[in-house]
Amino acid sequence: MKESIPRPSEVLEAQEQKEKHDSGLEQANFYRKFLDTFKSDVLSKVQESGVFGKYSESNAGREDPMTTIVKLKEFTLCTPDHLAVYINSDANKANRDLGTSETVNYNVEELADLTPSEFVKKIEELKSTLVKE
Repeated sequence: MKESIPRPSEVLEAQEQKEKHDSGLEQANFYRKFLDTFKSDVLSKVQESGVFGKYSESNAGREDPMTTIVKLKEFTLCTPDHLAVYINSDANKANRDLGTSETVNYNVEELADLTPSEFVKKIEELKSTLVKE
């Protein structure tokens, strides 16, 4: 059986696909690291935070962050402004650790309107869409 020699265009196409995959994998590794760090930071701030508004008197719903009905924005350390700072800091950390230069943009208002359990679900959904090895 005669082995066919790939045409130069096939070799080039295969190289381009590999480079795309490698680039996508590098980007996925960044986002995976960023999302894990961001999730951990936000959940630790939920634990540290006091609650604003109607829940502040009784701290209702604070006992277990994963079952609370309190939105992130109602925790003193999880306002949209705080979330923006955590995103920036965690993206910079992931870039430093991985030697990348990715940028991250999220709608912090939308994130702040989630409960902690909804936030975790959203992060896990985002991670599930990332390229795998």
